[in-house]
Amino acid sequence: MDSRENEEENRGTNQMRIKANLLLFSLGFILFGCSEPPYFEEYKSFEAQVWAEDEPVEFEVMVEDTTAFYDLNLHLRHAHDYPYRNMYTFITLVFPNQKTMRDTLNIWMSDPAGRWYGEGISSVKNLGVRYKEKVQFPLKGKYIFEVKQGMRDEYLKGLENLGLEIRKSEIPE
Repeated sequence: MDSRENEEENRGTNQMRIKANLLLFSLGFILFGCSEPPYFEEYKSFEAQVWAEDEPVEFEVMVEDTTAFYDLNLHLRHAHDYPYRNMYTFITLVFPNQKTMRDTLNIWMSDPAGRWYGEGISSVKNLGVRYKEKVQFPLKGKYIFEVKQGMRDEYLKGLENLGLEIRKSEIPE
């Protein structure tokens, strides 16, 4: 093969690589770049990375659409010095008519070998956990999500912040 044929073959290979990369970028943008933003998203930080047992975290959410379905997610950001593999939380939902509903959610934060779940390459991990799927809010108005740590530690260390994210669901199955 002479150098001219070699150049033409390289040029063709490079053009195919560019087209493939452009196609992958476009597909990624379509799939991930155009997703609908959350209906609600808020984070609350813990002072000195400590969550006191008697200090609930509250999120106030205004709901107007009672026909829509929502997915509820908790996001927890914690340090590697968090002392347990899991964290129990007590979640109280206060409806606009002041009725309440209470749930317990056990959040697994590491595997049995101590490897943390979640994302992050430093000493801090971000962990998202599905709380509820395809929920309909029955009343218009203000809902209050009150989250308490249920670990029986007066001061639970190693936690940076807690977030609530609410997204509109896909059509229910």
